[in-house]
Amino acid sequence: MSEIEPAIELSQIEAKVATLCDGALASRNYYLLSELGKALGEDLERLKIVGKLKLADFIEARLRDRFSVVSVGRGNVKAVVHSGLPAAWAWTPAVAPPPNAQAPAAKVRYHYRFWAAFAVPNAGRHRYLDPEELTFEDRDQGQAPEGHLEIAERFMTPDGIDHRDEAIMEKIQRWLNENGLPRERFLEGNERFRSAGAAAGHVLRGTTVLDAVLAALDNRQLATTSLSLDIVAALLRKRI
Repeated sequence: MSEIEPAIELSQIEAKVATLCDGALASRNYYLLSELGKALGEDLERLKIVGKLKLADFIEARLRDRFSVVSVGRGNVKAVVHSGLPAAWAWTPAVAPPPNAQAPAAKVRYHYRFWAAFAVPNAGRHRYLDPEELTFEDRDQGQAPEGHLEIAERFMTPDGIDHRDEAIMEKIQRWLNENGLPRERFLEGNERFRSAGAAAGHVLRGTTVLDAVLAALDNRQLATTSLSLDIVAALLRKRI
């Protein structure tokens, strides 16, 4: 694997963390740290090796102005929320708009992990997307993980350009057309890709047992349930 300057690699991971958190928190109040870790893939291990930091500490050190990591339940489970929000907010339903509010125009919205694969800047390496889990990795040429699809450099969108979201949308559509893939497969709300917390009890392939347990509990049960750290670790290791 080619060497990347530690500062550049950490900046890339920071951008990926921020994009994933922004996408997840656009449609719900919390983002389980375990979900974020899964979406980061091998970058989570790189963060520990290069940055000498755990994920929660990395967010606190570099993204504290935008996000906070809070304890939920009895403090054994961690989640990301927007900065300044109390932990209890993570488990409250979103506030409904007033009855006379005008409905927004319909807009295509891709799953936040899929969107991040095109929105996070690339440091000159080859990007590979897992079309089943919607996680992606940046690797050297010829190191494509099995079953992954490449997202070529021309589909990356640099920071700081005007109308960046529109540019990302256009490049995603071109990539889908080039690979013969239907757009609907990667849209937000597709049952195959809904997180355990957002799925309100729907259990999906790849979901951790801990996520499934949390999705099955209501607010009162979450407030009164306590798990030891060894049990939390065991539930995070097992997937459904």
